[in-house]
Amino acid sequence: MIQLNRHMYFRLSILFLFFSGGISLRGWQTEKAMSQILDTPGEIRVIHAPLKQALKQIAKTYGVPIFAELASPEPELDIPKETTTARRLLDGLALLYPQYKWTVHGSIVYFYDDAVRDEPGNFLNAKLKSFTISGTIADVDLRLKSEVNKVRLGINTPGGLIVGLSPIALRKGHLPKVLLENVTGREIMFRLAEIAPEFYTAISFPRGRPLTEADIQEAFAGWVWDGIDPAN
Repeated sequence: MIQLNRHMYFRLSILFLFFSGGISLRGWQTEKAMSQILDTPGEIRVIHAPLKQALKQIAKTYGVPIFAELASPEPELDIPKETTTARRLLDGLALLYPQYKWTVHGSIVYFYDDAVRDEPGNFLNAKLKSFTISGTIADVDLRLKSEVNKVRLGINTPGGLIVGLSPIALRKGHLPKVLLENVTGREIMFRLAEIAPEFYTAISFPRGRPLTEADIQEAFAGWVWDGIDPAN
């Protein structure tokens, strides 16, 4: 009888899963790429800023796409200059603030507070009948904000709402046209990250109480997007 060593057994198991449909090659490659990004050491500069800004600096320093749903008011962080990895920094934040968790969702880090994510007033939970990803990431940013706001306000007429300006760093490249149906704002951002994992976005909601209209307007106004290229 031929005895297979553990390494050979592992490789055969992976091949079996690929061909049987248990996992996709693309999914495995994406997971591997994200692990490399998260575990590559780099020097983080001193951070003295609210959590939203600190996550943005981590995203830009390590080139890691991040989508964050945070609780407000946000904690002020003091992170010293050091050589470390994005994974260690994210783990440290989750340890320091246990209400937060983070996971890799396809091609993006999802950093979130359970209570904020599941809050009925969180407009990222609202379902859109359809949404088209196209143009640049900046175009998607403005279109998504407009469509989510229309659902929130009960507006059914065609056309977009004026929702502000998008960062110049996101006005590059050209995305393939993808039509999505019956999706939440959160699902749209996860899908966008699969196509172009080149952005940071974060939003904050008050935690532990029902949201008022003023809370929702403040969260919407403070919903930030940016590129993760350190040069920008």
